[in-house]
Amino acid sequence: MRCLTFVLLLAFCSLPAVAQITKYMEVCEHGLCPYFRAPLAPPEGWVSGDPGPGRAREMQLFLPEGESFDSAPAVIYATVTWNAEDKSLDALIADEIARWRDKNPDAQAEEVPSLGLFRVFALRTPGAGANPFEYVAYALDHDGDGNVYFLVVVVSALTAEALDAARGAYEDLLRNYRPPPFRPSA
Repeated sequence: MRCLTFVLLLAFCSLPAVAQITKYMEVCEHGLCPYFRAPLAPPEGWVSGDPGPGRAREMQLFLPEGESFDSAPAVIYATVTWNAEDKSLDALIADEIARWRDKNPDAQAEEVPSLGLFRVFALRTPGAGANPFEYVAYALDHDGDGNVYFLVVVVSALTAEALDAARGAYEDLLRNYRPPPFRPSA
């Protein structure tokens, strides 16, 4: 019986964590400002980083252990935005890629195999000064009140080699993200 209990406990502990978007309010220059967080933990070999003044509300940042934002060959960051217009994931992705291409006319976007609930795109920005190599993953998620959010998780690098080196950690982070079942509020 102890063996069965241990096996069940071990199996339960190895399951990915269930995720849920959380909401925060913070005093800002406009009064009270909402911001949102996905329950993401740094992948193995990575740590949470400080995105800098004024950016902590907007993004979650992960860096390779022992690196700073300025020295890291690649960074992973996530943003969560309220889907106030109740757009489909396809519409949200189309809007994001159109905005990106407006800023970078020579940019290339290619959809690659999905990971978990995320649709993933390889983005290349030839000649861009900052991090021209990225994978961008898009998903919809929700909070406990039935509100829907647009979740974007990016791994960004200065070189293709650095992007390839960070890809395993990035894919682990995406693969292990699990939202709870959606239950619309009454």
